[in-house]
Amino acid sequence: QLQGSPFLQQSRRRSRSCAIEQFKKGSFKHDAQLNFFGNRLATCSSDRTVKVFEVKSNGYIVPIAELAGHSGPVWQLSWAHPDFGGLLASAGYDRRVIVWSDATGRWQKSHEWMGHEASVNSVSFAPHELGLVLATASADCSIGILEFNAQSAQWVESKILKAHEQVRLYKSLVVSLALTLVSC
Repeated sequence: QLQGSPFLQQSRRRSRSCAIEQFKKGSFKHDAQLNFFGNRLATCSSDRTVKVFEVKSNGYIVPIAELAGHSGPVWQLSWAHPDFGGLLASAGYDRRVIVWSDATGRWQKSHEWMGHEASVNSVSFAPHELGLVLATASADCSIGILEFNAQSAQWVESKILKAHEQVRLYKSLVVSLALTLVSC
């Protein structure tokens, strides 16, 4: 394992791997998510980027893309179910939610939404049984719902205002099969 290169280290306490990336100084990582198959790892950070890696069977992770589109720290990521292709959503301080796609073999912005009035702190794709649906939670106390309409090939966007008037920080957002939104 080369110094400075990302690698996976097997956890002895758990039967799963945890990702450890050697980060450049001054770039705090906020989230790391493996895709459904565990062969892609995405990270997001204070340096305003999302990085995508290929996870090799020998434990190494190899950088395959650096996605720039946010103008502030990127807080959280969510992978869509593979039924929808290679889709990754990112949420950031800049009020942006970006859906990234690698459908063409090259990562690019598929959709960008700036419907919140403050930092978007959480993002989560719904289970695939509900279709291509993305939920977001913001420090403006609202929850956003983005649903892809296959007939029009457009994202339909809506917002639940004052979803949590007393709460300003959303640590997690979970979308269940019953489409119940829970933020903690």
